[in-house]
Amino acid sequence: MSRSFHLRTKILNLAILPALIVLATCAVTMFVQKEVLTGKITDAIQQQSYSEASKVSHAVYLLCASTAEQTQRALEKSMDFALHEVERAGNLHLGTRLQDWPHDPESSGAESSLSLPEVLLGEAPLVVVKKSSDPAGLVDEVAKYTGYRCSIYQRVNEAGDMLCIATTLQAQEGVRAVGTRLSAAGQDNLPNPLIQSVLQGESYQGRAWVLKEWQVTVNRPLWDQAHAKVIGMIQVGAPLREVTKGLHDAVMKIVLGKTGYVYVLQANGANRGQYQISSGGKRDGENIWEANDASGRKFIQIITRKALLTKDGSVDYENYEWQNPGETKPRKKFVALTYFAAWDWLIGASAYEDDFAGIRTDLGQAIQDMARWVGIAAGLVAVIAALSGFFLANGITRPINAIIADLGDGARQINEAAAQVSGSSQSLATGSSEQASSLEETSASLEEMSSMSKRNAEGAHQANELAQQSRESADCGAQDMTTMDAAMQDLKTAGGEIAKIIKTIDEIAFQTNILALNAAVEAARAGAAGAGFAVVAEEVRALAQRSAVAAKETETMISSVIEKTGQGVMLSSRVSSRLREIAGKVHQLESLVAEVATASHEQSQGVGQINDAIGAMEQVVQRNAAVAEESAAAAEKLNAQAGRMDQSLVRLQQMA
Repeated sequence: MSRSFHLRTKILNLAILPALIVLATCAVTMFVQKEVLTGKITDAIQQQSYSEASKVSHAVYLLCASTAEQTQRALEKSMDFALHEVERAGNLHLGTRLQDWPHDPESSGAESSLSLPEVLLGEAPLVVVKKSSDPAGLVDEVAKYTGYRCSIYQRVNEAGDMLCIATTLQAQEGVRAVGTRLSAAGQDNLPNPLIQSVLQGESYQGRAWVLKEWQVTVNRPLWDQAHAKVIGMIQVGAPLREVTKGLHDAVMKIVLGKTGYVYVLQANGANRGQYQISSGGKRDGENIWEANDASGRKFIQIITRKALLTKDGSVDYENYEWQNPGETKPRKKFVALTYFAAWDWLIGASAYEDDFAGIRTDLGQAIQDMARWVGIAAGLVAVIAALSGFFLANGITRPINAIIADLGDGARQINEAAAQVSGSSQSLATGSSEQASSLEETSASLEEMSSMSKRNAEGAHQANELAQQSRESADCGAQDMTTMDAAMQDLKTAGGEIAKIIKTIDEIAFQTNILALNAAVEAARAGAAGAGFAVVAEEVRALAQRSAVAAKETETMISSVIEKTGQGVMLSSRVSSRLREIAGKVHQLESLVAEVATASHEQSQGVGQINDAIGAMEQVVQRNAAVAEESAAAAEKLNAQAGRMDQSLVRLQQMA
């Protein structure tokens, strides 16, 4: 029961610990990543705020550019109308009469008064009208038709100063700005770009400082009748404040962050640093060129220098600290800068960095909420994992115990089988080794038998050849014996004939002897006359007796020869019969020797095949011996594995 509980504890730990590790990891990760994420969020918010400020600044730049372009097109059309009216009236040119002009106190000129040639419009002098209530002819018609102010200037001197001789502009209430002077030197005593362009016979489009304010104007030169000299100019325009009124109101409504705003400063000239558009319009016209931030830097001058370096609506940034009245400490502030050269405007989209702190706070709270919910979720997962582990442990340990019992029985059976296999393998290996050794000896014996069989086959072959030769000799001997038997028969026959001849000789000798006796008798009877004959007869008788003796002896010998010849014939017959028997036996022997030779050859081949088979069996037996040894080794390993398995089952039982 304690062992089963031990396994369940491990399973519960296995189920709960990962959840706890995940929970701890999430907590650590959230704690670590919270700071990293906070820093990244701060950077992202800062970049986003900078990006938004840049977009706002660039959008205001585009609004200015659009307004300037629309105004410029309208002024061009108005100028075309004005020139058309001038041409329709007969053009402007100088007359011969002089006209006196009083001194303009706003002029930088040294003259106390001026006498200038009278300006004619067609054939009639151009009437000088000073009261706004009095009609001024051409300029009023242009202003009425276009809605823009129209002025005609006459050149005063070689420097190019221009005197206003007809205008819809008012110097003061009810009084036209006739007689005001436009100097060839600008506000900074630098050449006035408007005058310079007109004197060169070119049209000028852009700002002009007129009656102490900036005007957006289009200016065209007026030539003398020979078109050789510029005698004046005609101007159509409107105050910049009126052109930008709608833009002014739109810009003041822009809010960046919580309290951020867009402002516009004059960037150059005597009025540089002057608010053209301020937050809420409260500081419009105020000059803050010398303003310092909380650290004492003249930040407006720094901002202006940076803005003047931007091109075509590009944006730059500046950070500074600013402390508003009533605040206890400075606050970090940033501004996105660009420069609109057509109006000499510095456009700044400015905001406090802490305006975006609320977003960081909200995001931080969201991160904390996320961490809390992650912790809750991890806790729930841990509880679910514990319950699942509990039921899983109970579900696992019961079948594991049954499996352990089955595995124990199987392990014991495997152990016994492994021991049996090991013993059988050892016996098989030993038997295979002995069989291999026996086969080696058998192979060696078969080699010798094969060699002997080959020698026997060779001997049988030689014996077969000798048997064939013996058969041939026996056949020849039998034939010779047959011939000799015939010869012996002939000899016997010849002996008989000789015996007859000898008998005849004997009879002749006997008769001769008788005749000799008779002759002797007759010789005796004849006495002396017959003495010689008696001698011959005696000799003949002696010869007859010797012939008889010789014949007798020859007969005896012939008889003996005949007898022996008969015996020889009998022996020859028997030898011939034996030789025929020998020849038959030799024939049989030849057949047997041939069969023995064939059998010996086949036996030699069979022994060779047996030898080859024995060699193959030897290799197989050797392989079987090696396999048996490997099987024995494997059986030993299996036995060892079975032992380790038994030990593992014991440990598993202890664990489970």
